[in-house]
Amino acid sequence: MRRIKKEAIEKKLKELAKDYRIFAPMNGDVKETGGEFEECFPRLSGKCAFLPPEEEILRYKDGKVEETPEDKPIILFGIRPCDARAISLIELAMRDEKFPDVYFLRKKEKGIIISIACKEPGDTCFCTSFGHGPFSTQGSDALLVEKDDYYLVLGNEKFFKLFGEGEEAREEDKEYFEEAKKRAEEKIEKIPVDNLGEKLLSRIEDPVWEKISRKCLNCGACTFLCPTCYCFDIQDLERSWGVSRRRYWDSCMFSIYTKEASGHNPRPTHRERVRNRIMHKFSYYPYLYGEFGCTGCGRCVVYCPVNFDIREVLKILGGSG
Repeated sequence: MRRIKKEAIEKKLKELAKDYRIFAPMNGDVKETGGEFEECFPRLSGKCAFLPPEEEILRYKDGKVEETPEDKPIILFGIRPCDARAISLIELAMRDEKFPDVYFLRKKEKGIIISIACKEPGDTCFCTSFGHGPFSTQGSDALLVEKDDYYLVLGNEKFFKLFGEGEEAREEDKEYFEEAKKRAEEKIEKIPVDNLGEKLLSRIEDPVWEKISRKCLNCGACTFLCPTCYCFDIQDLERSWGVSRRRYWDSCMFSIYTKEASGHNPRPTHRERVRNRIMHKFSYYPYLYGEFGCTGCGRCVVYCPVNFDIREVLKILGGSG
C-alpha cells in the first residue's frame, strides 16, 4: 500500500488529458472531462467509457469500407469498486473466443481504471452478496481510499507508472484502511445467493413470474443504468459522405428486442422479458462465465419508476422470501 497526495493525483490527471480521454463522475453521471471529477456514485456507470451509448464502428466512404480510427486511450477515474468490477464482467462476454468484440476490447486493453473506495454505501447496495465489496480491487488498476489530504493506494505497475509511487503507507494508514473497510461492509445488506442459478432454473415455468412481472413497465431504465448490461443494436445511417455504421445501447426489456422478421416474438409479454433479464444475470451468466451478471450496485432499485426491487425478487425466487 502507498500514499499519494490528492493534489498530486488531481494535477497529474489534468496533465494526462493531453494524451488520454479522461472519463470521471461529473454532475451525477460518468462523462468525458479535462481531468475534473467529483467524488460521488454516479447515475450512469463507468461502462460508458468503454461501451458508449452510441459509437461509430465502420464507415463506407468513396466506395471503400473503413474502420473508424482509434481514439486516444482512456483513463476512467473515480468510479466505485462495483463499477470497476462490472467492466470486468462485461469483458467476459466481449472476449468470446469465436466472436470477440474488438471495439470494446481495444479500448479496454489500452485503458486504465481507477476506483475510489465506497466508505459510505447506500441503503440499496448489496455488493457483498457477490463476493466483493466497497473496497474491492477487482477490475481496477488502482483502488484509492480517501484519507485527509491524500489517498491510500492499492495499485499495479500501470497506475504507478502514470501517477508516481508516492510514499510507503504508514502503520496507521493500514489500520485506517481495515477499519474503514469493515465499517463499510457492515452497512451493506447481504442477499443469499447460494445455488441461486439452479433454483431459478427449477422455477422457470413457475406462475410466480406472472406476479413478479406485473409491476414492471418494461421501460428499460434498469438495463441502461445497469453497469453490466451490454446489449446493443446496429444501424447504418446515410451521411453526405457515405454511410456510417453505428451501434447503440439496446434493452432486452423492449418488446421489439426479440421480434423476428417473420413477426414472431419469443418474448411477447412482460412475463417473458422480466424473466429473461433475471435469468440472464443470475442463472445463464454464472453458467457461461462462472460469475453473476450483477454487482449489487443498487441502481435498478434507486431509479426504477415503479419501485421494482430486485433484492426482494431474488429473495422470493431463491426461496428465502
